[in-house]
Amino acid sequence: SEDLCFKSKEILKISEAKNLKLLIGPSHHYREIFTLINESKKATRKINSPWSLSIKFHPSTKFKSIIKMACYILNLSVENSSVEMFDLAQKYDGLITKDSSSAADFLLMGKTVFFAGEKYPPEFLQNNLAMPLKELPEMIRGEISYPAENHYLARQVFLKNYLNV
Repeated sequence: SEDLCFKSKEILKISEAKNLKLLIGPSHHYREIFTLINESKKATRKINSPWSLSIKFHPSTKFKSIIKMACYILNLSVENSSVEMFDLAQKYDGLITKDSSSAADFLLMGKTVFFAGEKYPPEFLQNNLAMPLKELPEMIRGEISYPAENHYLARQVFLKNYLNV
């Protein structure tokens, strides 16, 4: 409801002093995991304020222990696989994903979703529900802004359809 409008504006106007906490939410494909990590690191490297990246693996990800070691080497914290994305949405400012149903959980909590890669789910970006990850640094510096009213209305429509109300 009204809360979503205010929450969606918060991340779009992050001050340089805020410690931005982003969660990477990949599918179970290990190539996607490393693609998302790489693109997330590139985008956040251009941010002058404090930030942190964490990752939560899909429950059916194979070779988790090996991938976890790589994440620790890359200075990523790893969330517990048994924690639901909806619960994690309360802890993080936004989600970085490629094409994940987890986006809905973050949108339900009024959080911003960033899509990485060249192909985005059209239903999200065309409806102002998410932002391209490559634009994150410019958004934080205030160089790019998205129409908050369109973002708010798009969320309302999406949530109504998602919840089938």
